[in-house]
Amino acid sequence: MLFYKELYLDKECSVKKRKIIWKLRKNSGIVNVYLITNAQATDLFDIVHASVLKQSYFQSQEIVILGMATSKEHAVQIVTRMVNDFSSQYQTIDFKNDLFSQLDNFGKKLQKYKIVAE
Repeated sequence: MLFYKELYLDKECSVKKRKIIWKLRKNSGIVNVYLITNAQATDLFDIVHASVLKQSYFQSQEIVILGMATSKEHAVQIVTRMVNDFSSQYQTIDFKNDLFSQLDNFGKKLQKYKIVAE
């Protein structure tokens, strides 16, 4: 599990960011937190409840967490902001390929919050 260094957060998650990351790392229960991750399919992003990551399937997947929110509505608002930010940064609406294909630059942004599987 990797965390984007410049996580997109809502107000409540920005206050509790370290605690949420710690709980995700320890695979402990988290209530009322939705994660914005890289999509496994053709979509741009997935919005999943934090408890979903406790399933065995997700333990073996390399998931990049790009944002966190305390409700699904806040997560949708954050995704909208992310699409606007990334599309203006990469000058295209098809930024997913650019975002993840430049692994060197993206890897540097993931470095700080990289969580090593235990």
